Amino acid sequence: SFTRIAVCLSILHYSVEALFHLSRLLYFADKLQVVSYSFKLWNVLFVLARLGSITLSVLTFWYGLAAHQTAQLNVAEGNFNTQIIRINCLAAICLLQAWMMWNFINFHLRRMREKAAEAAALRKKGGQGGVRTKKPKKEVKEKEDVSELPEVDQNTKKGLVHRPTKASPKVK
Repeated sequence: SFTRIAVCLSILHYSVEALFHLSRLLYFADKLQVVSYSFKLWNVLFVLARLGSITLSVLTFWYGLAAHQTAQLNVAEGNFNTQIIRINCLAAICLLQAWMMWNFINFHLRRMREKAAEAAALRKKGGQGGVRTKKPKKEVKEKEDVSELPEVDQNTKKGLVHRPTKASPKVK
């Protein structure tokens, strides 16, 4: 029965996944200082969990269960400890961990490329304008006030047409 190894590997995997989902919840709650720390912690723990899973699997399937293996499969007793099943389980776990690490590494490489492209675009945009001039405080304040409004209300000044009004005759 491989139940114990399955429980250990599941606890290892899902404890790290719980941290990831907690980090995402904190991100959605705009706790940016805590989020930065928790995502960095998740990055480290994710890699350590993959290495721990492979190490635990190799030690269990290759060395630990090899001492008590049976020659034939015994389904009635629930003893699946044959060499072919142990090797297949070990291969499946190692391939799964390698696939998860592959996705993790590709995700971070893509993020680094996107950030580099974004930084290059900002440098290019800032470099063409020459010397930057500061905007007047009134204009900056007005832009901040508009950005806090819903999208529909932000465009009201653009759509309004100011028509000159006729002076109404004074009633005497």
